[in-house]
Amino acid sequence: MNTILARIEGMHHRMPKAEKRVAGYISAHAGQVPLLTVEQIAENSGSSVATVSRFVKKLGYPGLRAFKVDLARTGSAEEDALFQGIGPDDTDRDVLRKTFQGNRQSLKDSLALLDPDEVVECVRKLTEKSRIVFFGVGSSGFLAGDAAMRFRFLGFQAAAYTDPAEMIFNAAAADVNTGVIALSHSGETILTVESARMAREQGALTVGISNYPGAPLSRVCRYNFYTSFPETAVRVAALSGRVALLCIIDALYLLTARYRTPLYDLKGISILTDNLLRRKQTKRRN
Repeated sequence: MNTILARIEGMHHRMPKAEKRVAGYISAHAGQVPLLTVEQIAENSGSSVATVSRFVKKLGYPGLRAFKVDLARTGSAEEDALFQGIGPDDTDRDVLRKTFQGNRQSLKDSLALLDPDEVVECVRKLTEKSRIVFFGVGSSGFLAGDAAMRFRFLGFQAAAYTDPAEMIFNAAAADVNTGVIALSHSGETILTVESARMAREQGALTVGISNYPGAPLSRVCRYNFYTSFPETAVRVAALSGRVALLCIIDALYLLTARYRTPLYDLKGISILTDNLLRRKQTKRRN
């Protein structure tokens, strides 16, 4: 899925019905759309000219012509689509193949949605903070805990909060020296959104990572980064976008490590951890 189609996919669930028809038609006929007039797109999608124009502007384009040029340049979905939904008639081999293809495509599309300059700008501001707080519930909470551990290696007072009371309390205690990274696949988790909003009101730098542009989380965070995973492709919410979300966290971590000084002796920590684990295993065998 190219960049434009990934953005359409991410915004689809929040569109009015008329715009969803336009989005569906464009996604299914991306190779033909650049050759059509606005009247033809409206007729073929069962919508109006005004709806098509409104849809294009919602994507950030000044008009249909700019949208069609960009769509033609990036190519159609038929040319690069690798992932199809897992169905009940799929063999075990099909499920295995589609799982890997889906994650691979999700990473490719998520990378296309990232603005490198914005990521670096965000990272530079994070390095100025003394404390980094991660908010997330459910599967996002597990990723938050892993991320907090990594950022502690960089010298931050980093912690992850998944309990409702702890999230609200630490959001209220945030200040200008705090960076908040809120994780929510849907971008609509009320507790995560409210915690990020409260932290921003206290002066914290807020960063949101979700799958849907325009979701509530994006409205309360200073920086927003999006994964791209088609929710309808695999109907298991716990799987959706986790690989891409983790990859964004990895990128933030590695870029922060580049600009953050001083760093802990990571090599020394690795050697110590390895020695401790080996000793523990040796004792068990004895």
